[in-house]
Formats: sequence, C-alpha cells, structure tokens
Amino acid sequence: MLRSMWVGTLGARPALRERVIVAAVAIAVLLLLGLAGCSRTPAPVMELSADAVPGLIEVELRGRAAVPGKVIDQAEQEDDLYGDALSPEYDVELEVEPGTEAEVLAQLRARPDVIWAEPVVRYQATWLPDDPDFSKQWHLKAAGAERAWDASRGEGVTVAIIDTGIYPVDDLDPARLVKGWNFVANNDDARDDHAHGTHVAGTVAQSTGNGKGVAGMAPQARLMPVKVLSASGSGTSHAIAEGIRWAVDHGARVLNLSLGGGGRSLAMSTAVAYARRRGAVVVCAAGNGGSRGVSYPAAYPGAFAVSAVGPRGRLAPYSSFGPEIAIAAPGGDKSQGEEAGVLQQTLAEGSTTESAYRWFQGTSMATPHVAGAAALVMSLGVSAPGAV
Repeated sequence: MLRSMWVGTLGARPALRERVIVAAVAIAVLLLLGLAGCSRTPAPVMELSADAVPGLIEVELRGRAAVPGKVIDQAEQEDDLYGDALSPEYDVELEVEPGTEAEVLAQLRARPDVIWAEPVVRYQATWLPDDPDFSKQWHLKAAGAERAWDASRGEGVTVAIIDTGIYPVDDLDPARLVKGWNFVANNDDARDDHAHGTHVAGTVAQSTGNGKGVAGMAPQARLMPVKVLSASGSGTSHAIAEGIRWAVDHGARVLNLSLGGGGRSLAMSTAVAYARRRGAVVVCAAGNGGSRGVSYPAAYPGAFAVSAVGPRGRLAPYSSFGPEIAIAAPGGDKSQGEEAGVLQQTLAEGSTTESAYRWFQGTSMATPHVAGAAALVMSLGVSAPGAV
C-alpha cells in the first residue's frame, strides 16, 4: 500500500498535508473498524476520544478523480493499484494540525466525494495473562474470559464463596481476600480444610498476570470465604442459610454455592429470597446426578442454576439438567482425560497445608465461571440481579 505526501487544501481552510493511501477497499481493515457491509451508507459519526491519534484523520474517497493525479501516477509506476479494478474507492489518511480535527471532519463529511471520515484511533493488543499454565485452562477460554478482560476484571465486586472455606494458597493474592466467617466452628477462621472451596475460589479470582500458575475469571474481584461445609465436605441447611444471609449483610454482591443435595428447606429458600431482595446474584450448582431435575439450592426461585459442559461444549455426562437451568458453563469432563477437567490451585490431596494445581470436574466447577462472569458484569455498573 503506497503512502505519498503532498500539500494542498480542502475547502477554504485549514491547510492540510494529505498522506494518501491508494488501494482498493481493504476488507480486513473495514472489519476491524466495524465498517464492513456498510456499502455506500456513511459510517456513524465517531467523536474524538482519548484513543484518537492527534492530528490524523482517515477518509474514504469516492472515485479515482478524488485522488491527486501525481499520487495515481506514482502508484501505477510502482504497480500499487492492485485493487483499482475491483473498487473505485480510496482510503486516505490526512495529517492535520492537532486540535483542528473536529473542524476538518465536519468539512470532509459535507463533501460529495467523501464516503466517510473519522479520527484515526489507536488500538491495543488484547490483554492476555502471563501465567504459565493458562494455556491449559481451556475452560476460561470457553467461558469467554479473554474477551471479557478487555472490558472488566471484576474490580470492586465481592464474591462470597459459600463452601468449605478458602485456604491462602500462594497463587491467590491475599489482598483479594476479605473477612469471612466459619459457620461450622462459629469463629472467624474460614480457612479451607477440604480443597473444594479453594479450587472454586481460584476459578473466580486466582491471581492472574503474575507470571505464576494459572488464572481466574475475575482476578480483581474480592473473595469472601464463608465456611458452611466441614472437612468432610458436608454441612447443614441451617449453616448454609445463615452463611447466605451473613455474606449479603457483609457486602457480597455475588454468592457462589457450589453445593447441593437434600430436599427443600424453607430456611434456605427464604435466605435465597433475602439475598435477591438485597440485590445479590445467587449462583448455584445444578447437581451431579446426570439426570433431569436440579438439586437444591439451585432449584429455589431466584437462584441461578448452572449445569456443566466439557471441552467440546457438550453437556457433561454427570451434569443434572432440566428447565430450571439458567446457563451451562465449563465444568470439565475427565472421561476425556485428566486435562479435560478444570485446573486451579488448591490444597494438595490429603493435605490441609500444602498446595497443588489440580484438575477437578463437576457442576461445582462450572458455577464459579458464572459467578466470576457476574462479577465482571457488575463491575461495569450493572447492579440489578435480573440484568446480570
């Protein structure tokens, strides 16, 4: 693509140095700018923004006559009019005096030989974490984390992990942890002694971009450990209901309940309703029964029931399903191999103090992907649970 400099004027003022790029319509560029398919319809006005490059405007001219003759001659000599037979349109980049962009844009958009004109905008490479095992986390990619991180990373949102607690593993920034409570022992020591809760917490907000281990969905979200399940992984309806209310009363906006079983409990259903009234999103695992019908608390009105899919996007064989399901998320399918599970850092098998990176599977693992996504959305200002 040829770039040639010349000096001239467009209208009475201001004087412009036009740097002309002579070529056919570049489909790839139009796609990047969101202009593909516009045909002859002028593009919407793009106001100047912080990303606009000072002193640069891009214009698409209608017809060969709009391009300076000496530039055409030079382009033909260099065999650079490769697209001329396909399109009579020319992409022109103009250098203008910084600060006059809005005035020049107004003049250009009024000209009959201009199809569209807009500021040149600077784009940045999509942010990707440098965590060495991120490449193994197929589940974050499947959940759309890479695209979401350019808009939000969960800043300012507290996610309660209502589970077995959270152990302070070394790939979890302690600054992300807020005060929690242990409803099993009735004290403020909410450390995990099972591994389930820590793994779930990692999917939500594992330290990301720290050059270590793995990543999480909403790495800037805060994590609130609410221990309602014991070292055996079980707990009572009373403890879970109390944990839900406590989390909401202490500022949690997203509640992750990767647990289920038992029958209907009025204590739990009223706690879920209380959380919803207070503006919290309640995300629950559908269950691992592999059959129709979700477990409680996912089945309560107001709960966001999550089923699980494997790496191929198909319902995992263990996942419960049915009309109560709100969404399916990556939960792993280790029948396809160990690495088809969900990878996060948690307690090492059989230990209450040592950590390891482990692949788990289950609707318990699918649920925090949704809780993390909810934190990303709420971080952008969406507050109503129904809108998340």
